[in-house]
Amino acid sequence: MRTLLSCSMLLHVLLEPPKTAEDALAWAQSAMTAAPRRYLLDKSNEVAVIRCSNCMRGTLRKGKTKDHDIGPLFGLGTVLLDGAPAMMCPECGHIVLDGEVIEAARHRLAAIIVRNRAVLSGREARFLRETIGMTQAQLAERLDIIRGTVTRWEAGEDLGPIQSFVLRTLAAWTLEGETLAHSVSAPDAAKPDVTFTQPYRITGKLLRGAA
Repeated sequence: MRTLLSCSMLLHVLLEPPKTAEDALAWAQSAMTAAPRRYLLDKSNEVAVIRCSNCMRGTLRKGKTKDHDIGPLFGLGTVLLDGAPAMMCPECGHIVLDGEVIEAARHRLAAIIVRNRAVLSGREARFLRETIGMTQAQLAERLDIIRGTVTRWEAGEDLGPIQSFVLRTLAAWTLEGETLAHSVSAPDAAKPDVTFTQPYRITGKLLRGAA
């Protein structure tokens, strides 16, 4: 509580600095008396009230996402997240996701992309590389290609069918091991194509480890 008050008081001073010593003293006295009423506790769940950083008017409340686009978080196109826990502002609709929810969504999205039979886009290749924690140089070495090839992919060049299969297989083993890797089919495998149409959609019930 004291940390919140100190940050608020400091921000107020930075935005509207007192012009005289008398003004500073008067402001300090006013802040000390008003501060206890500024940050209240929600007695229903004993958590501090959080003001929306987007509109500065509403108060964030617990809720569930409804087709919230999280694609920009991962450098991808539209990725819809539905039914995931979030803090939401009733005034402007701003949504704040917990770190665990974001990481769970990343893992689930990676699994969807790995299972997809469509050719990988450059953005998807970059997303998979970052998700498995590799640099461009490390991925190039692992795939036995030059780093410039990875750079071209991530600059917007689509991968070919064989390159897509190899990267998907590597990502599958890294993410979940043999179980997920066996779901990745070679381009000429005699199996029905499994193609997930975009935009990708993730439901809250499929997020592992989400709060």
